[in-house]
Parts: sequence; structure tokens; C-alpha cells
Amino acid sequence: MENIPDNPNDSIRQIRFKPLQITQSTVRVEWEMTEESPIYLRTHFTLDFSEVLDPRTLPLKLWWTVAILCSHSHWNLLRHCRVILPGTLEPDEIEFWQRLLDHERVTLELTRKGNDFARTVEITCEGPILTQDPLPEKTDRYAATYSGGKDSLLQSAILCEFTENPLMVNITSPMSGMSDHDCPQRDRAMNEFKKRRNVEMVFVKSDLRSIWPHYEVTKNLGYQKSMSMITDSYLYGASLFAVAAARGIGTIAMATEFGRYPNQTTDLSLPAIFGTSLLAISVFDSLFGRWGIRYHSLIAPFNNFQVMQLIRRRYPDLADIQISCSWIGNNSDQYCNRCNKCLRTAMMMLALGEDPASLGLDLEKMFGDYIYYDYELNVGKGASIGWAASIIDMPAARKLFPPRRIFDRLTMLERRSFRIFSSIVKRLSENADPKVVMTHEAGFRLLPPELRDRLRSLSLEYWPQTDPDNRTDDEMNLFETTFNWITEPLGNVTEERITKQTK
Repeated sequence: MENIPDNPNDSIRQIRFKPLQITQSTVRVEWEMTEESPIYLRTHFTLDFSEVLDPRTLPLKLWWTVAILCSHSHWNLLRHCRVILPGTLEPDEIEFWQRLLDHERVTLELTRKGNDFARTVEITCEGPILTQDPLPEKTDRYAATYSGGKDSLLQSAILCEFTENPLMVNITSPMSGMSDHDCPQRDRAMNEFKKRRNVEMVFVKSDLRSIWPHYEVTKNLGYQKSMSMITDSYLYGASLFAVAAARGIGTIAMATEFGRYPNQTTDLSLPAIFGTSLLAISVFDSLFGRWGIRYHSLIAPFNNFQVMQLIRRRYPDLADIQISCSWIGNNSDQYCNRCNKCLRTAMMMLALGEDPASLGLDLEKMFGDYIYYDYELNVGKGASIGWAASIIDMPAARKLFPPRRIFDRLTMLERRSFRIFSSIVKRLSENADPKVVMTHEAGFRLLPPELRDRLRSLSLEYWPQTDPDNRTDDEMNLFETTFNWITEPLGNVTEERITKQTK
């Protein structure tokens, strides 16, 4: 492809990537722009693998796959722009990235009720062709991301039950405005899991999540998705892919639940792509497949409530290390007791007949003031939390709140915190759906074939009733249509993997 020089009179923002700086433990990605953007504090980031792998032993093309995966989701925020890479990709790969950007752009626009769907991100190349050199021979070992959150906790527990000595990869990358990556509770979740299961755990560090001024900088542009939603899963998946490539691991997994609808935040006719999305995992399964690496989620058949139930019932010895809060303010607290994640966790524990205090949740603090859980009550209306609220034993739950104060007894009123709790339970129960506690066959299509039957048996053990609603099939057909369109440029490898995946 011909070189495209920078044109100072060009109204399109130029994003020119520099050659990767690769050392014995790090990969630095850096770019220059002809027009600055408020989304960046700096235009470079580093992946630090320490002693986990030597980046010099892996092909340059693999590292450019990693670099693009980590950074491409920013490009739609910089439109109109022209991305210039210092190495040449094949046209089919460029079209693959363009189609992924197309879908991401529509997802973004719908969050701000916009319609700027035109392809206004160009990807151009200069320099030598990036060749796909071979990787180390693959083994049948599994690797997965692990953070201590409930999804990764369950997936890691399943891997330890069904496979031998899986490799757990923790990616640490602090972000302004959030404390989820630099709290002692996270360290405990790592250390305790290693003590309680036969695993190898390795750590990757990156400063990617700190290159923008705040995690919600996207809202200044009108988008209702934070930077963490837009970028995190790509950083985690790219880091996991690199570790697997260096270690000769043939199957990798990132924990993503099965949702009754492809997308609950923008438009029900559009399968989700951001966040820990099953569509994103399936799409990159096709890309990584070119390197002989499969990418899955082992909890794909399970929804939010089912994940929680499995942790508490099948793996109770791990339940106490679950951390599901990103806003821990005090180092002595395990949960902030103020966010929607804390609310969901507490509701599901109460539904399962357990005391949220055993996990560090404080019901009095959570409901002592009238906190408007906007997402759960008005936007999310999630089936899982609705079902959980509908089956809570209210007299048993009342015993977990402090006794009534003198004023409450004199006025014949319940304690304020319990009144607020009761009101929220009532509202959430309006969205109860019994299909939450059914086995959903559609999710099993997204599992590795060799584990599919065992995970189906596990599901039927806890939820013997299956979901007869054929809307799920319609949604999966839409999911597969979108998946096929994005991955079509990758060619025959993709078609073969689709056939295996949907059998």
C-alpha cells in the first residue's frame, strides 16, 4: 500500500503510530496526532509482562494485533481520522477492523441518540508487510483472566474442576476515578485463590487505563458508555492472548455471562460489542484462530443470578473472596455499599438465604439513606435482580437489619433503612422473570466443544427446567448474523470455526 504523507491542510486528524518499542519484558505503543484530543493525557502506553514472557520471542505481527486490539476502540472518538500504521496488514485484516469499528460506532451513536454511522475512520499502512510467523506448539492447557470478581471467580473455579492446572492471568491497570485495580482486596483475591486451587497465576501490568483524564471522559462527547466499558475487555483479551501465545496455550477464556437480550443499553436489535461482550469474544475467537488459539467464555450459558448461585452452592469455599465493587473508598471495606453492583450482590445473597454481611456488605449503610439506584430501577431492569428481589424472604431479611429505634417504635413505623429496602424490593420484583432460573441452551453454542456436555450437565443439575422461549433463538440468529458479517473478511478459517461453534 502506498505511503500517505501527512498533509497539514488536511481536515482529517492524522494518527500516526510509531514502531513498537519491544524489550525483554515490555511492549510500548506510541502514536502522534496532528490535532490533540481531550480524551488523552498522553498518547502512549506500555504492556509490562515482567518475567511472564519475553516479547522479543513472538512475531511482530502478533504484537501489532495486540496493539490495535488495545487502541482501536478510541478511534471512533477521534473521528474524522486517518490511522497510519508503520507496517502493512493484508486488506482482509484491514476490512475486519473496519467492520468491527463500524459496529462499535453504531453502538456508541445509539447511546447518545445519534445517527453519525458513516465510516469516517481510515486505516492506512506503510512499511514492510507484517508476516504471520509460527507460534510455539500448542498444548491442551487452558488460560483465563482472573480478577476476583464473581464472573472470573466462577469461571476460574470451573476451569480448576474440569481441567488440569489452568493458567490464571491478572491484568492490573489503574484508572483515574476508580479504585478497582489498586486495592488490597484485589491482592487478597489473588493470593487466596492460589492457596485454595491448583493453578499457576501470572500478572501483567499496563498504564493503558490511565492515559485519559477520567474514566467518564466519553460523556463529554455525549456517549453514555465510559472508557472502561469501551476499552477494558480489549486490554484484558489482548494481554491474555499474548501470554497464551508465548506459553503454547491453545484455549483462552474471559468470563462473560449469557444475557436474555444481546444488548440492554442501546437497542434490542443490536447485539452488544463493548464491555465483556459475548459477541466480542466470538469475533476475536476468529481473529485469534489464525494463530491457532481459541477464545471463549466458560460461563456463557449462565446469567447474573445463576453465576451467584453457583459460587455460593457449588464453590462455597471460594465465596468469601468475591470482590464485585469498583468504588471501594476505605481500605478496610470490601464493598462501598453505595453502587449498583453492591445492590445486586446484596439482593442475590438475600434471595439465596445468605447474610450479605458475610461478604462485607452493610445493609444499614446501603439503605440508610434514600439512594436512587437509577440503573437498576429505571435503566437496567435486569431480570436477574428482579427475580432475586421477588423471592427474598422478607421476615428473614428483616432480622439482618438493626432493631427499630425508639422513635420508630413510638410512631409505629419500621426502621427507615428497612422501609427503603422494602420499597426497592417491590419495584425490582416487578421485573421478575422465572426464566432466570432455567437452563438456556443457546449459551452452550459458545463453549469449547470438549467442555460443552459437562457444563450442560452442571446446568441441568441446578436448573433442570429449560427455557422454551424461542425468542432466545431469534436473538442468537441475530447474534450470528452480526458475527458473520464482522468476521467475513477473515475468510475460510472463520467459516470453519462458525460451523464448529454452532453444531
